[in-house]
Amino acid sequence: MDSFNTIRVKIRDIGPGTENLLLTGLIIRKQEPRVVQMKKDGSERCVWSFTLRDSPSDLINVTIWGLVNSVRDMYNKFQVGDVVSVLNGKAVFRKVSDRDDSFQPAVTSSFYISLDENQSEVIPYNGLDEKMLKALLNIPSKPAGNFLTISDVHRNGEILRGQYINLLAAVQDVGDMREFQSRDGRNCRCLEVRLVDQSYSTLLFTVWGNEMISQCKQWVPQNTVLFLADVRADWSNFRKIMMVSSTGRTIVTENPPTNAAQNLKAFISSTSFRNIAKIDQLVNKYADPSVINTVTSCAGVLTKAMDEKQNEEFTALVYAAINSFDVDESESFIVTKCAKCNSKVDPSLGLCLNADCCSGMGMEKLVLNEVYDLKISLIDHTGMLNNCKLTNSLTQKMIGVKASVFKTFSETEKTNIKWKYQLKYCAARLVILPLRERLPAVSVLSIDMISLGEYSTQIPMC
Repeated sequence: MDSFNTIRVKIRDIGPGTENLLLTGLIIRKQEPRVVQMKKDGSERCVWSFTLRDSPSDLINVTIWGLVNSVRDMYNKFQVGDVVSVLNGKAVFRKVSDRDDSFQPAVTSSFYISLDENQSEVIPYNGLDEKMLKALLNIPSKPAGNFLTISDVHRNGEILRGQYINLLAAVQDVGDMREFQSRDGRNCRCLEVRLVDQSYSTLLFTVWGNEMISQCKQWVPQNTVLFLADVRADWSNFRKIMMVSSTGRTIVTENPPTNAAQNLKAFISSTSFRNIAKIDQLVNKYADPSVINTVTSCAGVLTKAMDEKQNEEFTALVYAAINSFDVDESESFIVTKCAKCNSKVDPSLGLCLNADCCSGMGMEKLVLNEVYDLKISLIDHTGMLNNCKLTNSLTQKMIGVKASVFKTFSETEKTNIKWKYQLKYCAARLVILPLRERLPAVSVLSIDMISLGEYSTQIPMC
């Protein structure tokens, strides 16, 4: 193949009629090859497309035609994340009316690169800028702030049905692959990924095709954050809920280095997300808090929880002052939960988004409860325990009314309740869940108010 007359160009510099070009870039999306029967002579040809990127803002689609075996060999040779050079390609203007273009990722270039197996070539690239090009894999293909939240999808289902949208979400879990035969006899594969974001809402993402299924099998639940460009939003008649699915237009960017993605990753790794169910189970385990009699200081609780050898939950009886009991500043500690599965629910949606719940995804009538989700801090002479979560029943006992009634109280009434407990001494029975490299999750099972005299005689020395 003669490559002496090739012209090296950047994607942004490609213009009408550019031929014999040499283009180097990162593969960020692969389509699956298609076999096409030619009308002229009935022979079979194969076509394969992929998307190249050579800067944060420049993307272009590449299409190669050739013999079935040759194109499939090339498809198997190169993967998403490979840096390649395309030799002797031809720039072709993209037509708005071109049906094939609507099934490929949205790109910045007004052209696509056409390759012919007899005159063109795709080869691996390992030049000095290879590392820089590989770094582009984690940069979203759309503007980093151009995305909807999962709650946006559920709230605006009527408007979004059939639309292509961008999402920033974390992987909650990855389902098993399903194989089935379509109505026209094609063998199809798909799997479902459950996504979550900081609104605690979840969304099912259906992934189609071998290429993207292989990609998503590498995703780590409750760790991987995804920027999904151009997923299709649709209504599921079976589940009665909005879902999204991948198409040929979809580009998935894993763990983008944006502030929003980093905040989401911190959220899914936090106690509030990963350990809510486990903490609730532990609370139920200790139905009679009076059996908890191991007196421990605040510092002693933290020391034990951070010990690498402490892998299981433990209990403690802590004599301390309530340093914060903030029931008068806002009503953010009152949340709405599904009565069936105890998952947090956005009341404006009127849906439990827990697919494992019998009330979830609209399958049964939803019953909602307003409950307390109050966190306090405890302090003694050794230190402080922050974010100690009171159970709903304990908060209701201390305040004296259900959460729905408390919301009707005046500011004065709320302030009076606050100072009934804040800076007062108590005996608090706790269950503590150690968390590696983070402060422990602390749940308060019971609180008995005590006098200064009793506090001074009960506190441990350290």
